[in-house]
Amino acid sequence: MHFTGTVYRNPYWPTWPLLEITQGCTHNKCKFCTMYKDVPFRMSPMEWIEEDLKELSESDPNARTIQILSANPLVLTYDKLAPIFEMVHRYLPKMEYIYLAGRVSDLKNKTVEELKKLKELGMKEISLGVESGDDWTLNMINKGYHAEDILEQCHKLEEAGIDYWMTFLKALPESLTVVSTL
Repeated sequence: MHFTGTVYRNPYWPTWPLLEITQGCTHNKCKFCTMYKDVPFRMSPMEWIEEDLKELSESDPNARTIQILSANPLVLTYDKLAPIFEMVHRYLPKMEYIYLAGRVSDLKNKTVEELKKLKELGMKEISLGVESGDDWTLNMINKGYHAEDILEQCHKLEEAGIDYWMTFLKALPESLTVVSTL
């Protein structure tokens, strides 16, 4: 398997199998996040993705769920994601659920119709690290979008019938805690 650096996976989704299709984060400017500070964003070569899917088909041919990694693979356009999802189904024909994470801004490059097609290919749920719904806070942490963007892009997901959940940050006097919600 081609994993570059530390693997960060969503603890609320099934843990196996994992498939890395991107490395790093496209934004990589949030003041609180150090996960990908030294990892430039790039898409994995299609050869790696196919090799990894072949390996997964041999080790877990009955897989019904898969978690797509890294920070925000949802940023890839429909024209890049759809062939990857089709390849997932070719190697893992029992696949039902493709889980992946992304930024709210990653949804801007997709139409509702494209999102519906991705849902048909298995993308039934995504995780969004929105961190806050407050514009002042979003600006202070340099999130790169605003509350209005969150609402607009989540409405697209709702119209496409894709479930999503959001991660929010809750500030405490001496630390920062991540709180997830559905």
